[in-house]
Order: sequence, then structure tokens, then C-alpha cells
Amino acid sequence: MDARLPPDEGAPLPAELDGRLQTIVVEAERALLSPEVRGDRAALERLLDRQFIEIGQSGRLWTRAEMIAALVAEGAASAAAAAAGEETAGAAALVGDGDGAAPPTDASPGSLDREMSEIRTTMLGPETILLTYLLYFDGRWSRRSSIWVVPAGSTARIVFHQGTPRPSAQTAEISTP
Repeated sequence: MDARLPPDEGAPLPAELDGRLQTIVVEAERALLSPEVRGDRAALERLLDRQFIEIGQSGRLWTRAEMIAALVAEGAASAAAAAAGEETAGAAALVGDGDGAAPPTDASPGSLDREMSEIRTTMLGPETILLTYLLYFDGRWSRRSSIWVVPAGSTARIVFHQGTPRPSAQTAEISTP
């Protein structure tokens, strides 16, 4: 064992705890993709860690405050469009800043499908999980990675998210080390 690590740091989690944390994280990520949560400031403040950052598809760095403001604005635009019977262009990441400008608005609830596939979780520590997946949204594919912390007795919080666009013609293949 590495002498720089505390004795228990390298110990694996019990399988049932490991699986439970992974389920919590996947469900929390799915919630962040839902129009209801994306437009709910209180829910976003619970789910996005105070140190949250995102690297959007364009390479833009988003802070927690910028992300919450953008998602709440997206939710308001989506609600207004739904009330008017209109659809708007969809976002693909937590924000989906394809051009580095203001995020595109989400479509009305239920009008666009979000499909997560190739979901993988990796325990980075006793309370920290890396989640990677392939996301199909608004006719586009992208690879996603998020780092979540799940402190004992607390809500899962996302610390980091990155979205990378993927050409639609590319097949969904994963190479394993």
C-alpha cells in the first residue's frame, strides 16, 4: 500500500454500498437532464456543488452561478414556448453551449427525447464517483463525464461536468484498457 495514503483509503467499498451510490448518481444525472429540474433554482442549488464547474461542448468554462442562471432561464423560455404551443432548439449538456454563447433553450417537456447509454461508473473514492455516458439529445450525440460526491447522509452533488460532441456517423464503440 502507498505510504502516502491513509490505511483505509485503498480499501474497496462493500458491493452493496458501491452499487447504491452508483444508482444515486445515475438518477441524479438523469434528474439534471429533466426540464423540471433544469428550471428549478432550488433543485439546481441542491444538486450543483458550490465548487461546480462545467466545460461545455464549445470549450467554455461555466461556473455554478452561471450554470444555474442559464438553466433557470432555459426553463423559463421552455415554459413560455410550451404555453404558446411552440418548440425551441434543445440543449445537450447541462447547458449545451455549442457556440460558446448563451445556451440554447430546451424544448417543451416531452417533445424531445434524452437517451443515456453506455453508462459507466467508477469509484474515485469512498464518496466520489466518475460517471461517463453517451447522450442522445435533440438529434445529436455527445460523450458526457461528471464527477459526483455523495457524502454520508447528504444529497448527491455534481462537482464537474464535461460534454464532448460526437459526430453522428460515428458508431458507439468503447475501447477498454
